[in-house]
Amino acid sequence: MRVKILSPQELLFDGEAKEVVLPGYDGEFSVMDFHCSSVHSLRRGQIKVGFKDRTIPKKRFFIQKGIAQVAMSELRVLVEKYLS
Repeated sequence: MRVKILSPQELLFDGEAKEVVLPGYDGEFSVMDFHCSSVHSLRRGQIKVGFKDRTIPKKRFFIQKGIAQVAMSELRVLVEKYLS
């Protein structure tokens, strides 16, 4: 699935992923290819991006809060603040 993670300051990630785990207000949830179209509010936590090639380590992004939009095989995540 195509994934874009953006903050107001920069593009944090733009690429292909097998699975993305997001910090929702009701707990963490996972998004994969062809997930139902939806919009989610995100709380402070960690976004974990996993790849098809399991030898590549997961990318992790710590965020203050944000919003995620899922549409077929695309995920767009807008984060208010990226915490390094």
